[in-house]
Amino acid sequence: MGYNDRGVVAAAAKGGQLMTLQTLSSSFPADPDQTTLAYAQSGVVVDFIIKHYGKDAMAKLLDVFSQGSTYDDALKQALGVDMRGLDNTWRQSLGAPPLQSSAAPATPPGGAQATPAPAAPTAVTAATPAPAATGQSPLCCLGGSLPGVAVLVLFGLLRTRGVRIE
Repeated sequence: MGYNDRGVVAAAAKGGQLMTLQTLSSSFPADPDQTTLAYAQSGVVVDFIIKHYGKDAMAKLLDVFSQGSTYDDALKQALGVDMRGLDNTWRQSLGAPPLQSSAAPATPPGGAQATPAPAAPTAVTAATPAPAATGQSPLCCLGGSLPGVAVLVLFGLLRTRGVRIE
């Protein structure tokens, strides 16, 4: 996590500009300021997971991701919350308001009821083939997602400082 990441995230929280974790789990924003916020926010979320849930939970999360689980399934298995629950818990830790509840869509003009299409699960896929079961590294799951990149960066920083995550 960069030295100013917390400041960037604190300013976004104060201004009501935080991205959702769902947004962070998709492609990068094109706007450079939004990209900076996405990186900063991802690093701060990873730091929050380690501090709030522990290093063992983070290791379990990486392991579950390496098996190709969806974000919600992996978070539920490793942390006991889905993406929305993690997002709201993290926001609360910053003093930011929770995400708005997903209410039923408004009725369009003419009274026709809109039926939302079910969201397809988003699986985290391996960027490289997974090593054999013996000595399998949980880092094979990082793929192209922003949280995955943040996890990789944080893991590298912790390793260079002599902190072991097992």
